[in-house]
Amino acid sequence: MSKPTLQKVYEKLQLIKKYPDGLVLATAYDNGSPALILGLTTGDSVEGDTFTPLAIMLDQNRIDTLKPDWSTFDNIQHIIKNAEKLDNREEPDEFDYQHLTIDKYFENADF
Repeated sequence: MSKPTLQKVYEKLQLIKKYPDGLVLATAYDNGSPALILGLTTGDSVEGDTFTPLAIMLDQNRIDTLKPDWSTFDNIQHIIKNAEKLDNREEPDEFDYQHLTIDKYFENADF
């Protein structure tokens, strides 16, 4: 079962908040174009460790062209805060799987 986009983004946000010491920048290709990505590693060295890509870092051109939709801002913050109260996952690998309570919550979340 595929997770809704807001749920996937929420989970990546939780990984960033809970495991800041594992955050790394890495290079990647996004549709053939070079990109810098933010990822999470576990273990002592990058090679052979678990690497979870979290976000593509925005270049200056993309930053300059963004136009935030502030009409949904408060509602999204409310959804995230409520999800955090329901979420009992403690280890990074737990975010790889379905979580019945969180899955149901985000199925019904409307922003």
